[in-house]
Amino acid sequence: MAAPFLSSPFQPYVYE
Repeated sequence: MAAPFLSSPFQPYVYE
């Protein structure tokens, strides 16, 4: 699952 960095305030990067 790839989420935009803007969607994660704790982890400001794209994770899969």
